[in-house]
Amino acid sequence: MEDVAAAVDYSFSTFEAEVAQRKHQARAEHIIAEHPKINAALHLSEYRRNPFRKEKSNFVRRFLDLVVDAMRMKGMTKEMLARNIGKSLPFITSVLNGDVDLELDDMVKILLCIKRRFKVGLEELTPDEKRAVDDWASPGNNNF
Repeated sequence: MEDVAAAVDYSFSTFEAEVAQRKHQARAEHIIAEHPKINAALHLSEYRRNPFRKEKSNFVRRFLDLVVDAMRMKGMTKEMLARNIGKSLPFITSVLNGDVDLELDDMVKILLCIKRRFKVGLEELTPDEKRAVDDWASPGNNNF
């Protein structure tokens, strides 16, 4: 019985620590979002580490945000999307959470399923981003 009580105490204290950590993280994200200079510095720092990953992440995140909005407008559930494109519900959930590297074929299947087209536009990188790309893509780095 003492083992069970100890396990419950440990689980509860672990849970409390996780909740506190999430609250701290949410507060930090709120502060970053509310302060444009901090947000811009964080973006540039991430961009300098790997501009390719950052651009890919931005592209996929924008795509997924638009897909979720379209699904809401159509009243489409994740289950319906999964069934229509022949994928499992866990796969669709992972995709919509941004946890899966989405293939172009799957992106097109999703778009056709929600009866949408994805429009792509180009914009100039900022001077800082251009320098970061130049550093990242220099011949000695073998990043491309």
